[in-house]
Amino acid sequence: MPLLSLLLSLACGSDAPPLPRTLAPCPSTPNCVSTRAPASDPHHIEPIAVSGDPDAFLARVRETVDAMPRTRLVDEGDDYQAWVFTTLVMRFRDDVQLELDRDANVLHFRSASRVGRSDLGVNRRRMEALRAALDRP
Repeated sequence: MPLLSLLLSLACGSDAPPLPRTLAPCPSTPNCVSTRAPASDPHHIEPIAVSGDPDAFLARVRETVDAMPRTRLVDEGDDYQAWVFTTLVMRFRDDVQLELDRDANVLHFRSASRVGRSDLGVNRRRMEALRAALDRP
């Protein structure tokens, strides 16, 4: 039982150290997706096209993610947001980083589980749900 408590505290601890304000590469485990991964990499996912004014789009991104269940904004800067998503049952935490690329007119992102190997596709589905929400008028 003490081992289980230790594992849960590591997975669900209060906060991880702050992430750098750049998208970190995905680990070798399949529980991460990133728009910065090479197209041939299984972690790869396409960035989200920015529609309209980039500042208004970024504000809409923040509002959309903030409305998602069990989310918390942990860092924000020019063209950058970092969020923590917490799972409902086991309280595992996933880190999501969003980065607006004004030159390419896209939103780059990384979504990764903090622990474990497989996320059963949760991170990819989360980011596709964000894409779908932002595509709606």
